[in-house]
Amino acid sequence: MKLIQICVESNKKARTDAIYVDKALKYFYNIGSDVKILYVYLNGKGNYNRQTVLNEIIRNKKQSSADNQVVVYVIDTDNLQDSNVVKENGKITKFCNNKNFDLVWMCENVEEVFLNKTVADKQKVSSAKCFAVKTGLDKANELSLSAVQIRNKKSNLLLIFDQYLERI
Repeated sequence: MKLIQICVESNKKARTDAIYVDKALKYFYNIGSDVKILYVYLNGKGNYNRQTVLNEIIRNKKQSSADNQVVVYVIDTDNLQDSNVVKENGKITKFCNNKNFDLVWMCENVEEVFLNKTVADKQKVSSAKCFAVKTGLDKANELSLSAVQIRNKKSNLLLIFDQYLERI
């Protein structure tokens, strides 16, 4: 049994980031009954190291009988021209490295990676719901989700999850 906890920026009510990530995982990977995926909602990027988040991760680990357990953070790079954003991204990377968590980045955000466009905050939920019912992954593809370097409309999602899941 394998437990994969995926920490996403969105909140539990909106679930926007989880919708995109979950659809990509189901599209590219054979996720059998031996794999359990749980989403942990950060309620904003800045909450990546909050004790409530860490407590939820610990609680999920303790409640699982999985012998193989991993934690993956999925974080938007946001505007890389902003020095404060770059500094925060560096702190998140260091945090993940120190905790032995994997880090999936979305440049500049999950909507740009999957839809190739900026989505206003008030439209994020409706855009995610539309994406969920579409066939395929909209503008995202294997190449755009397998980026080694941070580039606009790209992510390293498949490079990280290839370590833990079997491709279809």
